[in-house]
Amino acid sequence: MENKEFLKEQFLKYLNGESSSTEAEQLLRHIQSGEDKEFIEGLIAGHLDNPIAEELANSTDTQARLEMVHQNLRRQIRSKGKIVRMPVRGLSLVSIAASFTILLVMGWLMRNSIRSWLDPVKMEQLITSKGEHKEIRLADGSIIWIGPESKFQYPDKFEQITREVKLTGSAIFKVAKDKAHPFIVHTGIVSTKVLGTTFHIQAYEKQDAIEVTLVTGKVELSAGNKQVQLTPNQQGTFLKTKGTLKETAYPNAAKFLAERDGLYEYDGDPAVRVVFDLQRQFNIAVQLDAEVAERSFYGSFSVKDGAELALRKLCVTINAKYYVHQGTYIIVPLASQP
Repeated sequence: MENKEFLKEQFLKYLNGESSSTEAEQLLRHIQSGEDKEFIEGLIAGHLDNPIAEELANSTDTQARLEMVHQNLRRQIRSKGKIVRMPVRGLSLVSIAASFTILLVMGWLMRNSIRSWLDPVKMEQLITSKGEHKEIRLADGSIIWIGPESKFQYPDKFEQITREVKLTGSAIFKVAKDKAHPFIVHTGIVSTKVLGTTFHIQAYEKQDAIEVTLVTGKVELSAGNKQVQLTPNQQGTFLKTKGTLKETAYPNAAKFLAERDGLYEYDGDPAVRVVFDLQRQFNIAVQLDAEVAERSFYGSFSVKDGAELALRKLCVTINAKYYVHQGTYIIVPLASQP
């Protein structure tokens, strides 16, 4: 075809049953050649109100398409007010079948584009406040447990090759297996790619580290041109300030699963990390003395126990005490005076 405007004109004539036998053959041969494929797909998508175009886009029955062509080509062609019969020898059965096999394939390949145009994917957002937990099941069957003070963005349905979501904060993922459609979690510059697995992510904006801890399966982390792969009981850590990405052993990765029920376990974590969690879980303000901030905490707390019991457990373990001043819990070394 000489240009796209002429191609569009011939396409519209064909849809309206106004093509001559020569014009119809030229159009079908051009479609068969594969030239201007994207433009033709756009023409079909833009004229779905026409029954012929709709049939081209949606039908998966090759024989039905072929019969539709026969009927269309046998239509009476209007020319100067006279009815003219189209010669049968104008198109061979083989060329018609081949041409509309191409259209069948085109319709099949662009089915997602057509579906997205008719029923576009909507992005949903789930936000939790301090002390709040939420559970959500995605359209693919994946289950996500969202931690406090977090934001989770996801589509109402998955129609692309990949299943992609975004997270700021913390969450536990149990991803439904689908090898043909990898699941990708975007947390700022870090992307976590999985096929079907269970893992925990912590990626709060105010924290320097983005941590991904794998419980089961296998995941791939990427940050810019850096990549690491995790196997069960490993943790990947990206430091925003340094731009480093590394993996380390994390034998008790399964402990994160308990967070779904509000149980937090620590195995030598620094007190500052525990306080970070306490503030989000109980929506309280805590000030931690620098002298005890890096002391290790071994133990656990449950959100059902309340903030003060959790604080007492922490203080006993790190040899500290706390008092309340103007609504803020202040943690200091045991020998200090308030």
